[in-house]
Amino acid sequence: MFSFILKYLKLVGLMGVALGVSYLLMGNVFLNNTPLVRPNAPSYIAQKLLGIPTRISNYVASLFRPNVKELLKDVAAVPVAKGIYAKQKDNMALTEINFSQIEWIQYQYIVNGKPIIVKYPKGLTPPAQAVVEQLYNVKQ
Repeated sequence: MFSFILKYLKLVGLMGVALGVSYLLMGNVFLNNTPLVRPNAPSYIAQKLLGIPTRISNYVASLFRPNVKELLKDVAAVPVAKGIYAKQKDNMALTEINFSQIEWIQYQYIVNGKPIIVKYPKGLTPPAQAVVEQLYNVKQ
């Protein structure tokens, strides 16, 4: 009976390993969920592997990094513009944006026959039609 359970645990474990390997291959070797292999696959994978120690050290450092919001909660906020406040103490700085206090102006553009509404803060110049077309003219 024990060998029967052990055999199925091995089978489930190997299926999990196979799923993990295929997931890693999909994200790192193949291009955008297609069967095409990256032309730079070996260097890309080497770059990813060499970056692991940096990611681990950044993660560990983030565990011990102080929360800037908590450290600056007693500092008075200085208004920079309407709805934008800044706090600063020693070598820490925090910018808070309250979107409900900002006055917005809506601009409407026509891109591919569809209306696109862009909100901009009052007083700023809106983007040109060409810029909006470039941003929203993505092939679907």
